[in-house]
Amino acid sequence: MKKSNQLPDKQNADSLVPVCNFKYVREMMNNDNSLVLGVIDAFMKQLPSELVCLTKAIEEVNFAKIKTCANDLAASAAILGINELSPVLIMMKRYAKSGKELNQIKKLIRRSNKICWQAIEELNTESLKLSGELQTMEIKKQFVLFLKGGISK
Repeated sequence: MKKSNQLPDKQNADSLVPVCNFKYVREMMNNDNSLVLGVIDAFMKQLPSELVCLTKAIEEVNFAKIKTCANDLAASAAILGINELSPVLIMMKRYAKSGKELNQIKKLIRRSNKICWQAIEELNTESLKLSGELQTMEIKKQFVLFLKGGISK
């Protein structure tokens, strides 16, 4: 079988490689599922406004605002270990600082949107998983309390 020298289509490659580093997030939150869920929830609520900020700044050709919005998104993404987004946003900030290359910035926003979309899917899956684990833990706690209290008639 002959190997292909071509790289896989980027969109297909994205679906194979996770963009969120949940091991990092869990370590940062001392494996506290409720804290991890809180961070995920905060990011999910904040992400749309950060993406809107970037999009508007690009539409307005406001390089200072592009840099600020990209920086805010980078900080949010770093908390969840979305490392693939970092180099995209670094390049975006460099182009914005130079006040040139609007077309390159537009390409980078499309790339960052794809990464964010994949992150949202991963975060939703992780959130559901963690919610289920928390619910299971609560049921077990209630059962243990029931057993310690004995069976009442």
